[in-house]
Parts: sequence; C-alpha cells; structure tokens
Amino acid sequence: MTISTVRDLAARWNELLLADVGPGDRPTRAVRDTGSVLRPPATEDQVAATERRIGRRLPPSYREFLLLSDGAYADLNGVHLVYPHGGPEQPPAESDVVGVVLLPVADLRWLRDVDPFMASLCAQDDDEPDPVVVDGQDAWPWTPFASGLVIAVDHRPGTTCLVPVDGEQEWQVWHIAKETSQVFVSFRSFLAHEVEIREPVTTVAETLAVIERAKRGEHRAVRRLARVTAPDAVDVLAGLLADRAGWAAHAVHALGRIGTDEAVDALVRVRPQGAPQALLLAGSDRARDALADWGCVTQLAALGDPRGTSLAVERLRPGAPIATRDEVNAAIQVLALHGDAGHVDVLQPHLDGEPLTEFLAAYALAVLGAEAGRHRLEQIAAGGGPMHASAEAWVQILARRDAAAGTGLA
Repeated sequence: MTISTVRDLAARWNELLLADVGPGDRPTRAVRDTGSVLRPPATEDQVAATERRIGRRLPPSYREFLLLSDGAYADLNGVHLVYPHGGPEQPPAESDVVGVVLLPVADLRWLRDVDPFMASLCAQDDDEPDPVVVDGQDAWPWTPFASGLVIAVDHRPGTTCLVPVDGEQEWQVWHIAKETSQVFVSFRSFLAHEVEIREPVTTVAETLAVIERAKRGEHRAVRRLARVTAPDAVDVLAGLLADRAGWAAHAVHALGRIGTDEAVDALVRVRPQGAPQALLLAGSDRARDALADWGCVTQLAALGDPRGTSLAVERLRPGAPIATRDEVNAAIQVLALHGDAGHVDVLQPHLDGEPLTEFLAAYALAVLGAEAGRHRLEQIAAGGGPMHASAEAWVQILARRDAAAGTGLA
C-alpha cells in the first residue's frame, strides 16, 4: 500500500533508516538514547516565530513535518553516524551530544546569510534549470539554489535547501554535494522518495524488474538494487558481480544484506570491490571466517570478533610481513577502539611514522592511557603540521573526558 501522509512517511523513513544502521555503526547519542532519528515536535509558536524572522510562510508539507519532528538526526544520506566509525581525524566534539542533521526550526537560515559566497556563485548564472519531472533528478544550472533556505547541516560535503517556487505553496528540496545535485518537488515527495528507495526488494521477480530498470540508468532502480533481501535472488545477483557497469556494484551490498551461506560464498569466490563491507553486513560465522582469511581487521573488530584485535597486533609487531600504509593505519585504529593497555608496546614504534600514522598512533596510545600518546598529541597540535587541527581537537576532548571522570560524569 502506498504511503501518502507526511506523518506515515516520516514514521516509515525512521524505521528504514534505523534498519540501515549496520554492525559497528554508531549513531549520535540522541538516537541511541531514544531509538529514533525523529526529534520532539516543534510548537506552532516556534514555527510562526521563524516564519516572521525569515519573512515567508514555510511550505505546507515541511511545516507539517516540523510539527511532527523538529528536524532529525538524519538526512538523505541516512542516519548521522559519529566517531569512532567516522575516524579519529574527524573527532566527535559536541556532535555526539547533539548530532542534528535536519535542522530544528529555530536554526533555519537563508543560504545568502549562511554561505554568501555559494549563494552569489549560484546567482551568477541567469539561465533557468529544466523543470523537475522525477524526484531525485540532477538539475543544472543551480540558479534557484541561491534563494534557498538551509534546512540541513550535512556532515558530508553538501548542503540541503528548500527553494521557493513562484506561484506554488510547496517549495522544492535541493541537495548539492560537490558537482552533483538532487532536486525534489516538495518535502513530502522527498520523504516519499527516500522511503521508496529504501524499501526491501523481497522477491526474485521484483529483483529482475529492478535490474532491467537499472540497466536503463533509472536512478531509483540503481538504489533499489542494494535493497534486495530475497534469498532466492542470490544466483541472479552473483551473475552481476563481474559486470563492470557502475550500477551492478549495488549487487555486492545486496548479497551482504541477504547474508546466507550461498550469498557469502558468491562474494568469496569473486571478491568484488566492497566485498569486506558486504561480509560485515552479513555477519555470519562463514562471513567472519572469510574476513579473517582476508585479514580484514576493521570489519572483524566491528563484529566483535577477537580475531580483529589479534590480527591488528600481529600486523603492527616488528618483523611482521610488510603491510600497506592503509593496513597499518587500520590496525592502529582497531587497537584504539578495541585494544587495551597491553597493546601499548606494539603501538609505540609507530609514533615515528608518516603524519597520519603518527597521529593515529598518538591518539590510540592516549585513548589507552599511555602518557606518551597524550604528549605526542600535544606536540602535533602545537606543530602546525597537516594533522595539527585533529590533534588539537583530541587534546581538548581527552581533557574534557578527564574532567568528567574526575566529577563522576564520564
């Protein structure tokens, strides 16, 4: 049955987003505490106050959403996830406490006030974009974006605005990230689109239909391919693993989502790009054994498998087989998240690595309670090098945690 009301769309959007939180993912504290990406509703007075401030009445479907949920801990990218799984070079600061992505009504601002440079850049093009026909389509030029109202703080590179449309009550939703854009006819249709592309694909017949549409380049079908959950579709999906078309890569994620032994075996046989993340999603004993065989320490640790920590230690020991820089850095982060004070000796030699490795080793040692790590973080913070800002942020975070521990608030 098609969901049409904003209330029902918001509720289903919340369910689907929470179902997407995978092993090892860490939503913001508010989501962990409440079990929802939705926030308490705004009041009519709060909405009216913002409308007086911006000089416009907000569009009906967005207004209705605010009266159900005053912003959200998510956006079109999904649930907002915070460190540790975003990486220590992007420390949590206060985002682990607040973590708002769709803004509350009191924080809405026009783009020209939030980012005047971007607004002026978009306004320089006098051409009008083609009309939005399909929700989620790319638009060019971006002239209308200059008059947008910013409704999201995107922790990935991107900005989301409501853009007024002459003569229409509803405003369009524009999301611009780097060189791409997505446009939706209204906030309600934005929610409907996000629900539609996240609904599970549960039959082989539906899977085949999605594949045919994906081959024709339909954006929604490409996104839906990753949502296949039908165990009987494993052979169909496995047949796509060798396909070089970009859309076919979504079959890898779908096999991990299905997670049966047959799905895992297909991933192990071909080992396509993205296979470790798909096996993490599967999470079965067979998937864990494959991850151990491949030395995927990050995924094993995220699943709580002790082999993740053991392999990380072995990778960092002097005399270990030569590992790539990325493999060394991944092992260091695993010990920071899942290690203990007994791992200090294997981390200490990596304080003399290249800048990122040095920072990660210092951070890991500091987290595990080694004074040498805290001292090196302070040195990096004071040195002005490429990692100084991240090191400075972590010095402050650790100081706040120490203070909280001293007052019993940690």
